[in-house]
Amino acid sequence: MASILKVDKLDPQSGTALEIGTSGDTITVPSGATFAVSGTMNASSITAGTLAIARGGTGTTSYTAGITEADSWRLTTDFTGDADPVASNLERDDNYGNGIIGTGMSESSGIFTFPSTGIWLVRGTVFLYANNSANYADCYIKVTTNNSAYNTSSKGEAYAGSGDYGKGSAWKILDVTDTTNVKVQFTILNADNLNTIRGDTDANETDFQFIRLGDT
Repeated sequence: MASILKVDKLDPQSGTALEIGTSGDTITVPSGATFAVSGTMNASSITAGTLAIARGGTGTTSYTAGITEADSWRLTTDFTGDADPVASNLERDDNYGNGIIGTGMSESSGIFTFPSTGIWLVRGTVFLYANNSANYADCYIKVTTNNSAYNTSSKGEAYAGSGDYGKGSAWKILDVTDTTNVKVQFTILNADNLNTIRGDTDANETDFQFIRLGDT
């Protein structure tokens, strides 16, 4: 039979440190009881269980703080005509203070593969020089959820007067539930195939961004 010690307060016999139990022991606060801490509790000591959302937790048993993936790609050279998809002359932003968080995206023949599941923000931007009166170009974000059929999920348009520059973006918040099947590609449709779609290996003109916002 377990012994019961009834006291109103425990103080250390000497010094200011009080130890309860021995390494390997389990200290249990039974259901219905309240464990009230008026002082400081070291959060790094919490190694298991669920921290409630109302107390700043996620309501889950695991948590990764902050944005874990952010990546930026760009077109490196100009082209005229359409690109469905944009499949060549692509590179990751790699100069002048470029930043990347995590593993980053993988790209092959214009198809971008996500490094992890989650809710992702995807942006595609087209930058054009209008050569004549047909002075616009469209940027499409196309998504597949079966690693096969791609569908337009967002569209942006760049417009400029003849002899001027214009920029337009398409945005998508995408639920990547499966990195094998959920992928994106970008299409640029150029009005009458006459405008110059701008690319540069040293600056982001026509470019593409990917930011993981949180868990799926």
